[in-house]
Amino acid sequence: MTKGDPNSTVNAKTQTYFRSGVGKMIHKMQWSRPDICRAVRDLTRHMQQAIPAHIEAMHRIMAFCVQTRNRGATLKPNCEWDGKKDFKFTIGGRSDSDYTMNPEARKSVTGCRVLLNGAPVAWRTSTQKPITLSMTKADMGAGVTCV
Repeated sequence: MTKGDPNSTVNAKTQTYFRSGVGKMIHKMQWSRPDICRAVRDLTRHMQQAIPAHIEAMHRIMAFCVQTRNRGATLKPNCEWDGKKDFKFTIGGRSDSDYTMNPEARKSVTGCRVLLNGAPVAWRTSTQKPITLSMTKADMGAGVTCV
């Protein structure tokens, strides 16, 4: 996504509209749509200086959500707790990274999901703090973040 140019930024009213739309998408992402996490994360980087291209990107993400309204997080555990103390819960997770997604900062992006008995209970995407020198190290960092 392009960085905001101070000469082509939108007016204050449109900037407020952009912030409101991104805020709504953050709520949707946190509670039901982890598939838009990366796109929303990219939009949040431009909350101070949005340009018309950012508004268009926000509209594309919103249109995607409307067109794919049957998608989202489904809470279907693979077993039910029977109320006994000796019940064994299964905690699992998946992680992945995008090696040096930002070529300027050379930082990788981590995405992870935590499952309880097969049902997603948490998901997250974030920029890795250290600069990794290989894809393997970026994936290992993603795994550690997930754990």
